[in-house]
Amino acid sequence: MKYSFDLYDKPLQITFDGRFLGIEDASTSIFITYSDVIEIIAGDKSLNISVIQLWLMYIHEWSQIFSQGFMYAFLEPQSLVCSKDRRSECEQYLERWLKESDREVYIGPYFHQEHWQLIILCPRQHVVVWFCSLRRKPDMHIKATINSVMTKLKKTLSPETKAVAPKWIEVKSHVQTGCYECGYYIMHWIWNIIASDIKSDWSMVCINFNTIGTEFLYLQY
Repeated sequence: MKYSFDLYDKPLQITFDGRFLGIEDASTSIFITYSDVIEIIAGDKSLNISVIQLWLMYIHEWSQIFSQGFMYAFLEPQSLVCSKDRRSECEQYLERWLKESDREVYIGPYFHQEHWQLIILCPRQHVVVWFCSLRRKPDMHIKATINSVMTKLKKTLSPETKAVAPKWIEVKSHVQTGCYECGYYIMHWIWNIIASDIKSDWSMVCINFNTIGTEFLYLQY
């Protein structure tokens, strides 16, 4: 309880090596506030970006223990902001990070219109996987940006291959019933991907969590 009062007076600054998210400035900080802690404990508030970034830090370290660092990489949520005026920045970030890291699967929490969604990029399979607990479609800006990046990368990896957009897969889980659960959904999905070593059977991401449900459906286009 003492630490809660400490946070109430002053946010906790956590410094970490941002290179695991493809951030060029290696020394990066996030601040966890008293409100963030209350959000997590109460479980009835929409999670802010600092909580999601902290979760990515934990999952990254956890994946290293299981020697999965060569397979999975993570995308920085703020760098995925893809409004019309920031699309070029997002595209440059993705192009650079995918080329530098060369992983099989990229996991990216995406925040759009006050709602958390999850993007999975599989460059070697030329596939994009989309998770949304409200079953929204990908917005036009992020989809166009990812299509551009993935198509360029595919052409680089296989120059003889015709340049086509990646295949998008929507994995549809149980729909959230309130207005705040989306952050918890993506945290659970990320956990399942790493814990189950999922690289292709994306329906498995939505299994084994009774409070969220197990219903799923693939939509490919």
